Amino acid sequence: AFGAQEVSTAKHHWTFKLVQANGGNGVRIGLLRTNDFKDLQTVAKSNFVTFPKSAYTYCVDLGRLLEHGNKLEFGKDYGIRCGSGDVIELFVDFDSGKMSFSVNQKD
Repeated sequence: AFGAQEVSTAKHHWTFKLVQANGGNGVRIGLLRTNDFKDLQTVAKSNFVTFPKSAYTYCVDLGRLLEHGNKLEFGKDYGIRCGSGDVIELFVDFDSGKMSFSVNQKD
């Protein structure tokens, strides 16, 4: 699934529930700088993997952050590996430049 909502200021919070997740299927939740792309559907189909400079994502099936930079790196462990039924929350504060996630209401 791919959702699109443009935000750039203030604090925001989104909640996602994994209805069905198969291990290793590349579930990612996060943000993408939209001013870098004209066609967001192409980005969504790529699962954000080919756009590391603009994507800030939590790879929920791996429990790792997708590091942005010049090359794709699945960074350090960040949280638990998520599966079917888990609830992931994304918190963003554009004013302070911080983003965080929680799984099943645990940071």
